[in-house]
Amino acid sequence: MSSKLKPFLENIISIDQSAFVPKRLITDNALVTFEIFHAMKRRGEGKDGTIALKLDMRKAYDRVEWSFKERVMMKMGFYDGWVRRILECLSSVSFAFKINGKISGSVVPSWGLCRGDLISPYLFLIVADAFSTLLSKAASDRLIHGARICRGAPRVSHLFFADDRLLFAKATVSECSMIASGQSVNLTKTDVVFSKNVSDSRSVENVGILGVREVERHENYLGLPTISSKSKKAIFASLKERIWWKIQGWKEKLLSRPGKEIQIKAIAQTSNVANGRDKIQQLFPNEVCALILQIPLSTNMPNDMRYWGHTKNGVHSVRMAYWLGKLGVAQTGNIAGNYIDQRVWRVTWSVGGPPKLGNFV
Repeated sequence: MSSKLKPFLENIISIDQSAFVPKRLITDNALVTFEIFHAMKRRGEGKDGTIALKLDMRKAYDRVEWSFKERVMMKMGFYDGWVRRILECLSSVSFAFKINGKISGSVVPSWGLCRGDLISPYLFLIVADAFSTLLSKAASDRLIHGARICRGAPRVSHLFFADDRLLFAKATVSECSMIASGQSVNLTKTDVVFSKNVSDSRSVENVGILGVREVERHENYLGLPTISSKSKKAIFASLKERIWWKIQGWKEKLLSRPGKEIQIKAIAQTSNVANGRDKIQQLFPNEVCALILQIPLSTNMPNDMRYWGHTKNGVHSVRMAYWLGKLGVAQTGNIAGNYIDQRVWRVTWSVGGPPKLGNFV
């Protein structure tokens, strides 16, 4: 059911949502968000200024009401038979309780989505899109004005990534009252940021309306720092903490030497760190460089061998790897020039099965 629903998400989910939707990337919303925050840091728009409200819904999956989901799906135009099948899948779950060593009782929930199910993220997006539609309507009716990075740029009223939501509006009492949501939010992760041209008195008034805490800036959005300063030390502080935490973890101390090498390479790849002492010194402050360069690496590294050929246009492809293997020119093993027998490849590709299995072998 999830595979049948997934292709339609791009057409039914608003463009402001970038999670779990095909052909949309996590960086789509991140880039727009960083530009807006940068504009807010410079000054803000107009005399009223701008606010950015970061909402984190409390137990978002557990609080989804099935009756509301049914109405939303029917409003979107889903076939009633499909909607009934979805509700039957949701209502098929039951819970039992273990009391004094004995399992008893059976409770059938009436709301909530089960985490881990393949279709649950898609069903949540459908519910969340109702909130996105209300915000879009308020923006079209000019009840809220959102934010824009410069004159002539399009206005952005909200950006969603699953249950992580950013709302933008003018720093006025009327618009803050409009976006003050009655939903249950996690107050420890919900905060508001005001642009540079908003006075302290107006900030205090709007914070009282929203009922959340004010911060100078959102430190991170989708795992990335929102504001980049001129100080390299400040930019890479979070990166240093991540690397140090991974290196110092107690589980990593139990790894073998080859395991540690694989782990170090994985950390370097996820952190966009290029190999080479000179490159590391160019990218990172001295303190971070010292931590990275202290990592012991093996001195008995095998020689690099060609195992993936070029096409005519110079681009790597799976097809070229297949022909290299079929013709027996792919190198393997620890000795350069050791060619695979053609018969091995013929047998491998004649076995049948998924093409991925043959490529893996």
